Amino acid sequence: MEAVFDRFIRVPKMIYGTRRLLFRHFIEQHGAEIEETELSAVTIIADKYSVNDIKTVCRRVLTSHRVKRNKVSFYRSHELDHF
Repeated sequence: MEAVFDRFIRVPKMIYGTRRLLFRHFIEQHGAEIEETELSAVTIIADKYSVNDIKTVCRRVLTSHRVKRNKVSFYRSHELDHF
């Protein structure tokens, strides 16, 4: 690949705090709430996720039915397995 490109852009891996803020942002953007323990758990599970992966997970998990219940649960593993 070095012969094809003159420069490489290296993006550092997101740390826990960054992933946590992203999850909180996307969850609140959908008008939902999440408990702190569940937010911590999903943040740990998403260790290797990109920003787009986190956004996609929130979009897929935050269905209108879940938002109406005002309780978000990310503990359905089959929804997170695609990443």
